[in-house]
Amino acid sequence: DSVATLTAVANAVGNMPFLNQSTNMAAGIRQLNDAITVGQDDRAIYNIVSDGLPNEPFPDGQAAAVSERNRAINDIGVEEIDAEFIGSGAASGFNFLNNSIVCPQPGNPPFDPGFVIQIDTFGDFQDAFTAKLEEILDVDDIPEPTSFLVFAGLGLLGIGYRRWKS
Repeated sequence: DSVATLTAVANAVGNMPFLNQSTNMAAGIRQLNDAITVGQDDRAIYNIVSDGLPNEPFPDGQAAAVSERNRAINDIGVEEIDAEFIGSGAASGFNFLNNSIVCPQPGNPPFDPGFVIQIDTFGDFQDAFTAKLEEILDVDDIPEPTSFLVFAGLGLLGIGYRRWKS
C-alpha cells in the first residue's frame, strides 16, 4: 500500500539467506505462509522466482511445492500467485510454474492474474521485475534502491508478498 511497504518487502527478501544450490520452493512458500495473516479487507498476492524445478525436499519437491501452494490458496487466503522463470531452454521449469503453481490456473498472459514471465538471464531480471511491479502496482516508476534490493536478494528462489487494502 506504499513505497515503505514495498521497501520493507524488498529488505525482507534481500535478507533471506542463500542456503545451497537446490530449489526448495516448498520451503519458501511455507515460510511465507507461516509469516503472514490475510485480513478480511486485504488482498494477498505471492510472487515466485525460480531458475529450476523444485528438487527439495527429497524425494518429491514438486509435490511439496504444490501442497504449500494449495495451502496458501485454501488456508491462508492468497488469491493470486505470479512467477518469473529465469533461464532459457528449460521449458520444464517454466511449465511447472505455469501449470502447477501460479493462481488462478491455468497460467495467463503476462500481467493478468496467474502469469509466468520467462527471463533469459539473471542479468535481465532487474529490468523485467521492475517493469512487472510498475505494471501490476499501476505506478509509473519504482524508486531505487527498491527494485535493486529485490533483485539482489533473490538468489535462486525469491518470494515476495504484496498486501494492501482493497
